[in-house]
Parts: sequence; structure tokens; C-alpha cells
Amino acid sequence: MAEPVPSPQLLQVVQRARTDSRRDLDRQPLQPSLTADALRRYPGEPVTLFLRLDVLDDAATDAVVRLMTPPGLRVERFHAPAGLSTPTSTFFGDDASPGQMLVWEVGAPGKARLEFEIMAVVDHDVARVVARDAVRDAARDAARDAARISDGRAVNGSAMPMPVFMLECVAEAQAHINGASLTRSQALALEVSPNARYLKHLPGIYESDELMSRLLMLFESFWAPIEQQITHLHYYFDPRMTPARLLPWLAAWADWRLDERWPEDRQRRLVQALVSLYRRRGTLRGLREMLARYTGLDPDSDAIQIVEHRANNFVLGPAACLGPSVALGTRNIAHTFSVQMRLPPLARALPGLTPAEIEREEARRRRMIEEIIEMEKPAHTRCDLQIVVEDEA
Repeated sequence: MAEPVPSPQLLQVVQRARTDSRRDLDRQPLQPSLTADALRRYPGEPVTLFLRLDVLDDAATDAVVRLMTPPGLRVERFHAPAGLSTPTSTFFGDDASPGQMLVWEVGAPGKARLEFEIMAVVDHDVARVVARDAVRDAARDAARDAARISDGRAVNGSAMPMPVFMLECVAEAQAHINGASLTRSQALALEVSPNARYLKHLPGIYESDELMSRLLMLFESFWAPIEQQITHLHYYFDPRMTPARLLPWLAAWADWRLDERWPEDRQRRLVQALVSLYRRRGTLRGLREMLARYTGLDPDSDAIQIVEHRANNFVLGPAACLGPSVALGTRNIAHTFSVQMRLPPLARALPGLTPAEIEREEARRRRMIEEIIEMEKPAHTRCDLQIVVEDEA
């Protein structure tokens, strides 16, 4: 079988895609995105590519979406947005294992988001050719561009290099905007290994045993989710990265009962700040910041006012009576403070609720604020809470 060599057209687009990926495309009117359900595959395994195009300018016309898959990755079927015609398909490279380019004519989509789903399979025969000719014969320059050899490990005195090669897919979007042609692209590399990674844990004699390699691939597939969890275990303890369902568990470490009806971004910010807030627990500043994080207010604004009631109207005379839990003055209660909050109406944040539902949500919000104050205030103090809900206008 002849060796599959990427066409110059594919290599040129790959280089442009790598350049585009290093730029800031946030303000670009064309934004292609390409990802896959898995970035590591074995020969014969399926892979699903997800292509998305964001068009941010109504003036875009003659828009075209291209997806180029390299030799060794065989496209079997695809799903495109409704209304788009069947794409044109062009093959390049080796006849036995060619690369493919799919082209969708989009036209003038206006401001839109187009999503494509492409199902493909890693070609087993091509993987074997690339592994033999590209990985084990590093002297061939064309193959070295498509392959890399990972570090070998000495197993029972035998150094076993584990061959790995890359299949690079490219998404490209092109359109005319105000008379000028604009092209943006993004590359995605799939890592393919023709041998099982677990072979490095066995004596070198098994390196050429294809049956053993295939059996180990089964176990690697079974255990891949567990290995991934162990490898990325530290992310589960990071409030910015952990799955949303684990946020209440992390909050419980700091003895905090998280309201799961909060928006997820607010839950993450609160859990991330819990440790720093606990350093100021029992202080005026700590209470203000905790209330601000729950309500979404600015902790430095006058929407949250906390007043500590100290001695006032100090009077001594025959009627004066001093003793435990007695504050000096005529309008003082010992160890008290008041909290006054101006909150936006819940009807603005939760549209579509009936008046009765809004009333229940307001009561629930007040109870949560009372619980926060109870947890954050010194145990011997008492709080007088006043909440003012702003007008809907």
C-alpha cells in the first residue's frame, strides 16, 4: 500500500489554521470552532467531529464552510443545519486511504450560528502503514511531519518506544463582508496510537504481539474514564473547574449550605471565596461581603447598610440601672446591630412568575438572608433586619 501523504493544499490550510488559532478572534465576524468527542483514538475506532460557525455580521455573503480530514480518517456520515444543500466532496492523497474535503455553500446567513456533526472512523490499515513507515522510519521527512515518537520506557531491560501519530483536521470558513474576502480556519489534531499504551508495562517480547495489543486496547477503553478522572483529580477540587453537581459538596467543607437555585457562575464565585470570607467571619466586612455575594450587590455600595448600636444618650442619675446585658443610653439594646438592604425585585430576575410565586420567592430570599446573618454574626449579638424591595420601574 502506498504511503498517504497530505496534499500541499491541506498543509497550507493547516499552517494558516495554526496561525489563526494564536490570534484574538473575539471581534472577528467569522468564528469557526472545531472539536471532537475524543482526542485520542486507536485504529478502527469512531470519532465524532463537531464544527460550529458563528457569523457575527449581517453583511456576510457568499459564505462557505469547509472541513478537511486527512488520510487515515474516513468520513462515514454527517449532519448539517436544516436548509443547507448536500456538500460537495473532494478526495486527495493516496487512493487506498485518501483525505477528504467537504464544502457547504452557506450563502448569506446573516447573524447566525451553524452547527455540523461529522462521524468518521480511524482507518486501521492506514494507521498500520503510518506506524510502520512514519514512526519506525524517522528518516523520511514527509512522514516525520505527520508522526512523533513518544519517550520510550525501559521495561525489564527493553526500551519500548510507543509510536504515536497525529491526524490533523481543519475547519475553514470564508465569506465576503463589505466587498472584502475574509477567511478564518482552525485545526484539530487527533492522536492515534497503533499499539496499546499498556504494552510499556510488559516485557519487550510482547511489543510485536498484535493479539496482546488488541486485548490491552479493550481494557484501556474500559478504564479510560477512570484514568481520566484520576489524572484530572485536582480539577474536581477547583470551584472554577469542578462539575456543577459537586459545588454543594465543596461548600459543605466550609460548613456552608449552598442554594442550588443560584446561577451556576454565582455558586462558583461564592465557593471560591469561602476560605477568604471565613478569615473575616464575625466582622462587619465579612458579613457585608457574604450578603453581597448572595444578593449579587456591590459590597461597597450603600444598598447594604450595617449599623452597630453603641452607647447613646449617656445619662447617669437616680433612675440609672446598670447590669448584665444593659447598654448605656435611652435608645440602646445590648449587643445589637441592624442590617438594611435595598434589593431588586425578583420579578426582574425570574420573569413569568405569578404574584403568589413571587411572594414565596421573596419570603425564601429573606429566610436565606436571615440564615446568612445568623451564621456570620458573633453568637452573642442580635440583628434587626430590614429589606426594602425596589420598585419594578
